[in-house]
Amino acid sequence: VYVIYFFGSQRWWQQPVSKTVQRWIWFFAASFIAALIFLWPQPSHADLLHYLFEDAAWMAGHNPYLVAPADLPQWPIAQLSNWQFVSSANGPARFLLLSPLTWLTHNSVVTMVFGYQTVIAIVLWLFLRCLAGLAKLLRANRPDSLGQLLLIAWNPLFIFTTMAHGGTDALMMLFAVGAVLAAIRRRGWLAISLLTISVLIKYVTVLLVPIVAWFLVQPLPTWRQRWWQLMKYALGSLGLT
Repeated sequence: VYVIYFFGSQRWWQQPVSKTVQRWIWFFAASFIAALIFLWPQPSHADLLHYLFEDAAWMAGHNPYLVAPADLPQWPIAQLSNWQFVSSANGPARFLLLSPLTWLTHNSVVTMVFGYQTVIAIVLWLFLRCLAGLAKLLRANRPDSLGQLLLIAWNPLFIFTTMAHGGTDALMMLFAVGAVLAAIRRRGWLAISLLTISVLIKYVTVLLVPIVAWFLVQPLPTWRQRWWQLMKYALGSLGLT
């Protein structure tokens, strides 16, 4: 299947894509994602079940960086986690954005799983749309730019692992790609804010911070202005944190 997918994507990479074909690409991408909302987590999907425990612990007043499933064995969601002695390794923004779902679902494991999967499906869809916007922006003179999105929008490994393992990476990259889009459009404060949220979801995107910051200040005429603007961005990011 992956051999066929690879050579098929190479053909799409070289060919212009009509509006009709683009709509079919989006239709089937949405269908694949929507179908996986009903994917019930298996024992190998340890991330998703552990995230649900972390969110439930956060909403119950526990510190997810100090508590592990083994500390709350009476909770059904704690019993399902494969990482009984592991506390959270993600940033606090993930809890602020996703943990209210556990309150809305009244700690029912079934509704919690499907509610979480629905939100991650929306996040994944928005991420793909942001990638499409970025492709258009960077390849304005290429009529086939959106067709190249097939490499991700129909990638079974990407879609399945995102939906099966909690979607934190997609949530992180949604804000990261949004930050890149804002930076290209020279909306500096929006770019820094989105990138800060991305880092606070999962810390790996901190590697993008110096690149985006330099891209934003590089057009300024003097080094003094550049350093001053960098300081303001740093203080703004710290304040948001």
